[in-house]
Amino acid sequence: METLLEKAKKTMVRKASLKMATDEEIELALAWMTDEITLGQFSNAVWQKKTYENGVGGKALYTIAMWLKNAYKNGKIVIKN
Repeated sequence: METLLEKAKKTMVRKASLKMATDEEIELALAWMTDEITLGQFSNAVWQKKTYENGVGGKALYTIAMWLKNAYKNGKIVIKN
């Protein structure tokens, strides 16, 4: 049986360019990840909008994912095995 990861790796998608995240943006994303702030607080800090306004919640989660990915790729986050 094929795993979800195996299925995902077979899927061809367009690669988005990865904007360099600032230390402040990474700090904010990590604060959300560690429950120091809520998604609503994140959205308000970045766009001065509530998460339920015009799809801002989805945009916030995508932004967090990109900032964390950028931090990982640039060695600011290390995953221990």
